[in-house]
Amino acid sequence: AGSVLYQVVSPRADGIGSIMLHYDVSKLLARRTQPGEIQPHAVQLLGLATLFGVFGGVILFGHSRAARRYREVELEAQFLRAHSRELETANAELDRARRQAEDALVLAEEKIRIRSEFVLMINHELRTPLTSVVTGAELLRSVALSDSDRRVVLDAMVADGARLQEIIDQILAVARIENRGLSYELADVSLDDVCAAMSTAHAASIRVAHHLPHPDVMVKTDVKALSLVVASLVDNALTHGATSVSVGCSTQSQIVSQLEVGARPRESVFITVSDDGPGIDRRFLPRIFEKFEKSSFSSGTGLGLYLARMIIEAIGGSLSVQTSPAGSTFQISLPAVHVRQAVEAPA
Repeated sequence: AGSVLYQVVSPRADGIGSIMLHYDVSKLLARRTQPGEIQPHAVQLLGLATLFGVFGGVILFGHSRAARRYREVELEAQFLRAHSRELETANAELDRARRQAEDALVLAEEKIRIRSEFVLMINHELRTPLTSVVTGAELLRSVALSDSDRRVVLDAMVADGARLQEIIDQILAVARIENRGLSYELADVSLDDVCAAMSTAHAASIRVAHHLPHPDVMVKTDVKALSLVVASLVDNALTHGATSVSVGCSTQSQIVSQLEVGARPRESVFITVSDDGPGIDRRFLPRIFEKFEKSSFSSGTGLGLYLARMIIEAIGGSLSVQTSPAGSTFQISLPAVHVRQAVEAPA
């Protein structure tokens, strides 16, 4: 019943007969296309799906392991970064501490050097006038001198004794300042009275120039302390080569400041100490108000300007300087309290 697709011949053992199988092509094709049965292309697709599934499973498994490993690596990296930042901070602190230690060592060495030089300088500064006093006393005791020679020797002894007293007073004043601080009695004083007091600070060596728009400017200060500062500035100028010193009083600043210490009051009056000396070495200028500092080969204790600075700052003023080879000017700024205007009586 249809065309034969193929046949199978199976001989029997006894040699009798055979089995003949006939296939109807149309029925065979119909069976192969019946629904519900596994088709070859379905098997192929299933195989491919299984293969892709296995491959996808492997990929997913590998991805999950890679993701877990990535998270572990990221956590390790975060820990290392945090540890690195901590190390950087610690290194920065150590570097800062090292620089501070180096600066402190340099400062300590500088202070030791300055103190050693101060001891040597004080030894020289005290020994020179003391030797003069002792020598003068021996001359007066052992040699018959005329009245004029005796007077010269006595004058030299008095001058050297005053120098000794000045050095000792400076050392004691600095010690009092650093141990107990500064205490002054501030009062409202007219600028006329202040300038009159300044003229007695070093009367033999200075002249006072008084420049005022009116005579009733009031200053809040301690006149005694201020006189000590002016005397120290005058003595400093004469010690360093000046032949003439002048003190001025004004309501206007007289200099262009190259260095200023202390806080200048908003309303100020000014005391200036000017000299005709050789000026201050610009390399040394930034250190002139420091303790024990003095230029090379100059006499003095190195305490005068330091003491002046401490006093001026304590009474609420400032101290500034302008210098050139033609001379130096130190300017003291003091707080002005108020100005009393003179009222003329009606005619």
